[in-house]
Amino acid sequence: LVGLVYFVAFLGARHQNLGLMGKDGLIPAHEHWTSLLSSCKASKLECFKSHPSLYWFLDVTMLEDETMDYTALIGMTLSMLVVLGLDSFLVMIALWLLDFSIVTSAEHTSFYSYGWESQLLETGWLAIWLCDVPMLQPRSSEPSLPVLWLFRWLCARISVGAGLIKLRGAQCWQ
Repeated sequence: LVGLVYFVAFLGARHQNLGLMGKDGLIPAHEHWTSLLSSCKASKLECFKSHPSLYWFLDVTMLEDETMDYTALIGMTLSMLVVLGLDSFLVMIALWLLDFSIVTSAEHTSFYSYGWESQLLETGWLAIWLCDVPMLQPRSSEPSLPVLWLFRWLCARISVGAGLIKLRGAQCWQ
């Protein structure tokens, strides 16, 4: 299921990002990356820690529309492999990093400021740990108990948060 959600997220990014954050988009991501690059004087790894994105390891001053397209297409391809049954720790990390790269590129806008982007990042992070970690644990069919409890905690937070939004009397729920 998480593969399908990733696929839809990357499909949406593929169709929207050029118009939103492309070179001729509403708020170009290139300007944001130029600003980040000039403000981050540390190593690329330190910059990655403060603004997670695979784009740090590319020449972000040359961030082109094709880069965002390739990010979405690679994400769609990998997510389809997960939908088809691939259980890979490395593929799940790649999906999470690709999604985080898109969200980081949009952090200066309101385009990716809704709750579902952060929810997908959190769910994707937890889903990584449902896969068997090479060299750290033997192949097993049982998922990690702490990860299952973290998923339950995530579900509880989402449910309570959705209820609190309605209870606080927001205009859209009246």
